[in-house]
Amino acid sequence: MKRVITVDIGNSTITMGIFEGYELKGRKGLRTEIDRSKEEYRNEIKDFIQDPTGEVNGSIISSVVPELTEIISSALLNVTGIAPLIIGVNADSGISFDVLNPVEVGPDRIANVVGARRLYGDPAIIVDFGTATTLSLIRDNVFIGGAIIPGLDMMARALNSYTSRLPLVSLTEISGTEGDIQALGKDTRKNIISGIIYGTAGAVERLIQEIEVRQNRRFRIVLTGGFSVIMTRFLRRDFLIDPDLTLKGLRFIYEDNSYA
Repeated sequence: MKRVITVDIGNSTITMGIFEGYELKGRKGLRTEIDRSKEEYRNEIKDFIQDPTGEVNGSIISSVVPELTEIISSALLNVTGIAPLIIGVNADSGISFDVLNPVEVGPDRIANVVGARRLYGDPAIIVDFGTATTLSLIRDNVFIGGAIIPGLDMMARALNSYTSRLPLVSLTEISGTEGDIQALGKDTRKNIISGIIYGTAGAVERLIQEIEVRQNRRFRIVLTGGFSVIMTRFLRRDFLIDPDLTLKGLRFIYEDNSYA
C-alpha cells in the first residue's frame, strides 16, 4: 500500500497529509512563513512522517506561494529521497479547463475540483473558506470558472488596517462566540463579526444562485478550507463539508501521475 505525502502551501497555512492508500492517516498544519529555512521545514516534515512501519513512496505539492515551493520541494526530496510532483494545469488531473487563462487557476482549486468530482460527483461548486474565499465549478469533468472574494481573516485585517478606529477582530474570537453571532451587532466588535460572517454567507449564497441561473442547473455544494466549519452555521443552502478535500484531491492527482 502506497504511503504518499500531500502538501498544500497556502498563503496563511501549510497543510500536510500522509496517506496510506487513499486513507488519510494524519495531518499537520504550519503557519506559512517565507523566512524559514529549508532545514527548518525539513525537520517539520521529518517529524511529521516519522514512522517505522514503512517508507514513503512519493509526495505531491500544491503551492500558491512561489517563494516556498522550491524550499519545501527540496526538503521533501531530502527526507524521502524522491522528488515531489508539483501540480499545475499541466498535471494529469482527469479534468480539462474552459477558462481564458488556465495557467492562472490555483493548484489548490484544481485539487479541490478533482477531489469533489471523485468523492461527491459532478457537477459541483466547491467553496473553499481559506485566506480568500473561492468558488470553483466542475461540470462534465471541466473546470468552468468560479469566483474569489476576500476571506474572513482578510476582511477583519482590512477593516482594522484601513480605518482609524475599528479594532482588529481575530478569527479565534469569531469562532469562539458559539451561538452568539447575530446579524444585529450591539457593539463595534459584534458589528464587525456580523458583517464578516453574514456578509460572507450572503455573498456565497448569492454567487451560487446566480451561477445556477446562468448554468441552468443545480450544483452539489461542497465546503472546505480552514474556516469552513465556522461557516456551516450560517449557510442556508444544503451542502457537504470536507475540510481535507484539498489533500484528498492531491492524493488522486498523485496517483494519476504516478507510473511506478
